[in-house]
Amino acid sequence: MRILILEDEAIIAESLYQLLNLLEYSPYEPVDNPDDAIAMIRSFSPNLVLLDLNLSHNRSGLEVAAYLYEHKLNIPFIVLTAHSDAGTIASVKKYHPAAFLVKPFMRESLFAAIELAIPDTEEAANISDQDCELFLKTGTRYEKLDLRSLAYVKANGKYTELHFTFGKRLIRMPLSTFIQENNNNVQFLRVHKTYAVNPEFITSFTADELLLANSRIPIGRFFMPGVNNYLRTRSFGRKK
Repeated sequence: MRILILEDEAIIAESLYQLLNLLEYSPYEPVDNPDDAIAMIRSFSPNLVLLDLNLSHNRSGLEVAAYLYEHKLNIPFIVLTAHSDAGTIASVKKYHPAAFLVKPFMRESLFAAIELAIPDTEEAANISDQDCELFLKTGTRYEKLDLRSLAYVKANGKYTELHFTFGKRLIRMPLSTFIQENNNNVQFLRVHKTYAVNPEFITSFTADELLLANSRIPIGRFFMPGVNNYLRTRSFGRKK
């Protein structure tokens, strides 16, 4: 389940990110303002949004709630706030939030709110063909990247290295999650616990190694049977 976090307090945002990973969800890197949150929604269509109500510079998570409501987007959201007075609840209620959590809240409360917000069929319902583009946040801007130029990906702790034909980028997302979310656009071949490749870029191979342009990718022992079977069904180097 892909979850977007809007929270402007860095410590809380990081805690939420780590907690969601611990609960085995797939959170995007947190954003701290409504503009970035809306840009992420447009680019990635998350399954759920966690909205901090009171943000800095007189901004509010309700700006995102209003965007979802006005554009009739079927993306549930959970409001996070330190206030539970009648006025605050009334201002939120008109946008039909999936849940309202008062800080500080327990891990169990967050888990229950998320599970109740998302029907069992929601994950499958959000799977659809998408353009082969990825919008990656770099500083305060979003860079559009063509996934057709992505040669291979490599796990790097809680990050994934994206190795394009034009250079390397880094995304804060586990390798397995990245592959799962983008497999409609690139048919990745998992060749190692740390690597997955785009077969279109394989130029040659041996029993334990793939060559992609100037990059040598090891084939893990566990993955060798599946990789070798896949390679036998493909023809490489025959184009003239």
